Amino acid sequence: MNNFNSSINYVSEKILNIFIFEDGASINELLLEETMQSFTESILKTQISKFLSIIDTNGLEICTPRHIPQFSDLNSAIYVEVDYLKNHGKSTIADIGAALPKQITNTIGAQKKYGENHTKLLEVFGIVSLEDGLAQLTEVGKCFSKMCTSDRVEFIKRCIFRIPIIRNILIKSKYKKVSVMAELELFLSETTAKRRQGNVCKLI
Repeated sequence: MNNFNSSINYVSEKILNIFIFEDGASINELLLEETMQSFTESILKTQISKFLSIIDTNGLEICTPRHIPQFSDLNSAIYVEVDYLKNHGKSTIADIGAALPKQITNTIGAQKKYGENHTKLLEVFGIVSLEDGLAQLTEVGKCFSKMCTSDRVEFIKRCIFRIPIIRNILIKSKYKKVSVMAELELFLSETTAKRRQGNVCKLI
């Protein structure tokens, strides 16, 4: 009984109220929403030094081109696209691209390409899921979409640790001077590495 009483301390009063009083039709949705809200708040409160400690313990990783980001404007991803998906729900890459600022996507072909690139970045961040050409906010993304501007910036700083190539660079940089281009060329062709070098540098 003592173990049971002590475990209750780890459950918020709001979650207990949902569990006790809500009916079966809404309990799962409400519990998921509240749990994810608590999760994202915990991520925001965690110091960057803790993230650095964890990736250092985990060690270096093999990267794939899919996890090496390519985008034109980070703000367009974390503000324009996220807010678009918040308001419109599940959307095609073309629709997302059309919603991006016109200085980025001035042709239909560019709209689709940049829509795809920005969506894949958010997918790596865990904010968007992409399946069969349709994008939508994940549960984490829904919480992110409700954050104020300053909290979005802080959350993205932590999402950057989800990118394997950046984790490798940060680990190696503790012990020696690291060339971003050289790290990219371990997994990409020279021309592709040159295109993505600026993106990685912006995120670091």
